[in-house]
Amino acid sequence: MLKAATNGFSKKNMVGKSERFVTYRGILRDGTQVRIPASLSRNAKLLFSCHNNLVQVYGWCSNPRLRALVTEWSGEESVETWLLESAPSLKHRLKVLVAVLKGMCYLEEQWPEVGCDLRTSNVFLQETSMEPLIARFGVFLLEMMTNGREAGYVKMMYPGNLVKVTDPRMKMTENTFDQAKQAIGIGFTCIDRKLGLGQIYNMISMVCESCLL
Repeated sequence: MLKAATNGFSKKNMVGKSERFVTYRGILRDGTQVRIPASLSRNAKLLFSCHNNLVQVYGWCSNPRLRALVTEWSGEESVETWLLESAPSLKHRLKVLVAVLKGMCYLEEQWPEVGCDLRTSNVFLQETSMEPLIARFGVFLLEMMTNGREAGYVKMMYPGNLVKVTDPRMKMTENTFDQAKQAIGIGFTCIDRKLGLGQIYNMISMVCESCLL
């Protein structure tokens, strides 16, 4: 069925590729569009979850030749594309970060042994509500604030020269620039693994709320 849905796992149906997965766009027999991440590793484990900010799983395939999930098609716009093409405001970026953290907190609560390697290219936005859906948080947070610049370079600029790495299209005021600086500082804290997800969620939520004032 998956072979038919993807035209034989055709390159034309391929929408993404990483070290562990090749992702295809497929169409089921009833016309439903789906996303099919297929594992490149025989040791991959399939994880099922239910949360507003996690993609809905329709089915799966697990045999010696193929391990793949069949999930809802949320659109082709990843957070990476959204950042580059839409130039979202700091407030909107922080709201997406909070929603992503909600999904991560759920995963940590249900499956504490599972790690998350989040990148802006792995998080997709629903076409209708623009809510983030986790398909696969310090590096992700830094990418959100700096449009994907390398963490090492951002750290060299932090905190004195952040104007060189933040997206100038955000047109930040002195107040919002300070909030962006706080968020980037939290990102480095995440990379150093000094805080739990619950603490990080509270900190990012506070920055987001202050941006709304």
